[in-house]
Amino acid sequence: MKRRLEVLLSVAVLASLALAIVLARPTPPDQALFGAGPELARTLGPLELPAGTLTLAGRVSTADGRPAPEAFVVLLPPDDEHSELPPLHHAYSDAEGRFALEGLPAGPLRVVLSHPSAPPRTFALELPVEGEVAWSLAEPLPELPVLPPREASELSGLVRTDEQEGAADLTGFEVWLVPAADTPLLAGASERRTSTDAQGAFAFAELTAAGYEARVLPPWARGGTWPILARGRVTVRAGEPHSLGLALEVGAVEGTLLDPGGRPLPGAVVSVAALAALDPVGQPALWPPAVTDAQGRFRVGLLPPGRYLVHVRAGAARGDSEVVVEAGLSRSVPFGALDPRTDEGPR
Repeated sequence: MKRRLEVLLSVAVLASLALAIVLARPTPPDQALFGAGPELARTLGPLELPAGTLTLAGRVSTADGRPAPEAFVVLLPPDDEHSELPPLHHAYSDAEGRFALEGLPAGPLRVVLSHPSAPPRTFALELPVEGEVAWSLAEPLPELPVLPPREASELSGLVRTDEQEGAADLTGFEVWLVPAADTPLLAGASERRTSTDAQGAFAFAELTAAGYEARVLPPWARGGTWPILARGRVTVRAGEPHSLGLALEVGAVEGTLLDPGGRPLPGAVVSVAALAALDPVGQPALWPPAVTDAQGRFRVGLLPPGRYLVHVRAGAARGDSEVVVEAGLSRSVPFGALDPRTDEGPR
């Protein structure tokens, strides 16, 4: 009996769940309602273009009075400054410069005349007008400058030094050509650079005919603008080979470093700063450092004339000396004894 009650109770629970699921299902919509909605009323009226019954005819001429064919004549409302729509009233002039526009409204308008040969011209117009109008374009645009035919030639030359012939190796010096200040802007001339061989020889092929300022930089400064060791000027003419000699106008500083006992100080570092030339951060421009040899001697050459600060460092010791360099001379820089074991200056 108990078993039968449990079975009946289970069947009753399942039936209740099934009935709840059936009752919870949504009723499918009535398919007859689709497409049968009420018609929407029109909210926008028909587009009415500003038109009238007036006609405007006339002739467009150039600034010097000749007929202007293919001139573009546009009529706009007086307050239409930034419209992105095509103009409602426009026309092109014919071969005689004549044009005609019909269906125009009365009142103020703005006229825009344009032509490939002249800048646009804008002015006010009040319709109606009597008879034909006569309008002229603005002054024509100036002709654009054109590049003249490029003419070129060859330039060869030699960088010289005051040192004895064969004693100096001039490999890698850079010859830098800059168009002269009076060179026409559209002459086609541009900066050119090349390097010298061991004898100081250099050459430029296909060099545009123009005036140039020549400058010489040391090998370690190739591609830069400083220091300039020599200057020159050359005018290149088409079809004529040219030669240019550039003499280095440089001097040098030299000296010997000794310890308190009079012994040489090899391996000391010597740096030279140009007091009249500043680097990009506003500090005195530096030369590549030199190192004293076994006898404590040093020499820094290829210095353009000017004031320099010579700084030496030997171990913990430091020393400074200011010197004036002249072209063709080697300036001796005296330093007192330096003790590498202390940070005291020369004695």
